Amino acid sequence: MSKRTVYTLKEITLVNVATRMYNCFYRKKYILHCDERTKEQLIREELQIPMVLKDEIVALMKPIELEVHNWMRDHCGIFRTSGEECLSDLHWNRDATVNRIRTADDLIRSQRLESQEQFVLSCQYWFSRKIIPVFRKMNDETKQHFLEERFEVNKHLKNVVKWIRDQKTGYPRQCKLSHCWCTSFTWTDVSLHSRFLGCLHKDHRECLLRQTFENTRKIHIGRFCLSRMSAEKRECVLAEFPLKVLSIYLFWPCQIFFMEAARKVWSDLSGNDFECLLHIMICQKIVALWTDFNYLKLLRQFWRESPDHLRLYTEKCNIFKILIKVIPLHFDLKDVNLTYLLHEGDIYRNASVCKIKTDELF
Repeated sequence: MSKRTVYTLKEITLVNVATRMYNCFYRKKYILHCDERTKEQLIREELQIPMVLKDEIVALMKPIELEVHNWMRDHCGIFRTSGEECLSDLHWNRDATVNRIRTADDLIRSQRLESQEQFVLSCQYWFSRKIIPVFRKMNDETKQHFLEERFEVNKHLKNVVKWIRDQKTGYPRQCKLSHCWCTSFTWTDVSLHSRFLGCLHKDHRECLLRQTFENTRKIHIGRFCLSRMSAEKRECVLAEFPLKVLSIYLFWPCQIFFMEAARKVWSDLSGNDFECLLHIMICQKIVALWTDFNYLKLLRQFWRESPDHLRLYTEKCNIFKILIKVIPLHFDLKDVNLTYLLHEGDIYRNASVCKIKTDELF
């Protein structure tokens, strides 16, 4: 897998329309707190375009919403509130993932956040000297609060403490190289996406990415690590962690890499790994009505090409009784009912419980 860089005009346009819709704060605030059917109906009513294109934009909204959820969860502890008020400032990449650097830059410079939130955020994304004007914007009481370190340190505030102590000792002024700021930097799911990663020596960067990949259970963090690794390192990680890599490739925007990777590791997949991947495709995608990719076609191809010993293993598993219902070509998503649910009596709770169980295997 290498990060995809070429997109068709249609793909770019669809992502642009979908993210613009999502970036409308008032619509988004409503979308965030309503059920799936109401959400889809709202989107369809507002789109004055052909039905086929409406379907494609509706399909994009789920991965976009998941991307936003991940961004908010990663930044928890930086914003005083949930961060919902910042969502209209999100910048997007062509693949419908959040451009975290541009988003942070705009939020730090905007009036959307309180000055102390801007300061904490800048300590995750900006180099030392750029943070000074942000610090000076705060009132004297707030500055003193930070200077005297009168706060409970969370993972994000560790970089605040580092910046303050460096300012007191004059360390940033002694070093003109940008990578100096990274030497004792605290790497979190937020700061990993900053410009600092590019300042690291190649070997240090590869080591950090691999270590983060091994330790995280978050699909989007694993995806980011893979996208920044060299091709050689990605192949090594695939061979060592086939289940984890293939699981990541079942989520937007990496699905196109799934079968190519699966073919390389058939002999490395255990029966348990194979079952887990089937659960993700069936419970978390097909039965949960995700339409951002043709998961039915992918499942059929995956099953058709899989080795006999993995198929035989699956016949003893609970997922097999659902598999034989969805594999036939005559199956339609409209056929999904309670008999397709293995974990809970609702398709969304069913997917959620399934995800908790599969994440434990990483």
